[in-house]
Amino acid sequence: MVGVVDVSSPALLAMAYVKAWTDGNGPLLELPCAPPTTVEEIYETHDAMVGLAPPGVFGDLAGYKMGAVGLVPGVPCFYGPLFRNFFSHHPQEPRMSDLCHCHTLEAEIGFVMKDDLFPLEGGRQRNLQEVWDAVGSICPCVELCGSRVAATSPVLVKLSDGLMTGGVYVGSPMSPQDYSMESLKNVQTSLAINGNVQDSGSGSRCPMGGPIESLTWLANYLNERGSGLQSGHLVISGMTSKAVNFHEGDEIIATYSGLGGDEEQIIRFSLAP
Repeated sequence: MVGVVDVSSPALLAMAYVKAWTDGNGPLLELPCAPPTTVEEIYETHDAMVGLAPPGVFGDLAGYKMGAVGLVPGVPCFYGPLFRNFFSHHPQEPRMSDLCHCHTLEAEIGFVMKDDLFPLEGGRQRNLQEVWDAVGSICPCVELCGSRVAATSPVLVKLSDGLMTGGVYVGSPMSPQDYSMESLKNVQTSLAINGNVQDSGSGSRCPMGGPIESLTWLANYLNERGSGLQSGHLVISGMTSKAVNFHEGDEIIATYSGLGGDEEQIIRFSLAP
């Protein structure tokens, strides 16, 4: 994948990704510049995507996704932006045509923040309890990962594409008072397509070993970069189970055990064209 400009430019990359998403074209067969080579260039591209995304199409920056565990040596995980207009709630069905080459579904545990978590004086990092206390609600979610680049693209290119951000189907919110930080690691999930279970897992598969651990890493990393989580932001804390073989019209069923008392929580929806 040879770029037209022989140095990496987060602005040019972001412009190409946003245009491909908006137009519904792609995947991009050629980048407009050299691919990113550093973690900071990846995040600068994300920031540029947020700044360039047309509000009428994308909405505002509504939160973050977590993932990409162990894909880059020495980097435990990555985060990416989530855009408000690509959130779906029952009975709204996600539109495949809006998601730009949706290729993976992931059952995740989401957090809606009630408090801002901006940088602390002296650069002090927050601990798990401080971040947990800032959570307003917990909700089961299914991430619909999208892509503007070819599947054969280098890892850093895929990560710069908003960490393959797409859409989120958001389940019913629950109070964090009904849970402990440790209990979220033990939440069991599965993803089924048309009744056939493709994968199962637990909250311990999230980055940093658990959902609140993932959220805390994100809060502190954002602070290191001079920003922070805000009240109302949704953070999906990482893949617990996933599905890759699906098509328009398929019935998606995500099941969560241990999230909502003794009863299973179920998210059920179809993928609209």
